[in-house]
Amino acid sequence: MASRIITAAVEDIFAYWQQVMDKPRAKLTPGRKTKVAARLENYSVADIKQAILGCRATPWNMGQNPQGTLYNSLEFICRNDEQVERFIETAFASPSRRFGENPEHI
Repeated sequence: MASRIITAAVEDIFAYWQQVMDKPRAKLTPGRKTKVAARLENYSVADIKQAILGCRATPWNMGQNPQGTLYNSLEFICRNDEQVERFIETAFASPSRRFGENPEHI
């Protein structure tokens, strides 16, 4: 992908993550850009958006754990390819996905 296309894709994914995770004040930091751009080598924008939905559908990642800690950062979701795959699988298994939630329409 050309640099401008990657930049636009990263910005789109970041805005989607902000909306899904209710993080309107979050900033697109260099670390976030790097992680997302690396995942775009093997995954589409839609795939990464599905992974974001999968993270949101995981109670543990959304703070339902003994520490009450959120594990839903964009860096965490895009940490590596295996992490993206895991969250994509979770998205397709979640009730909201079964009822037609589409990352292109959120």
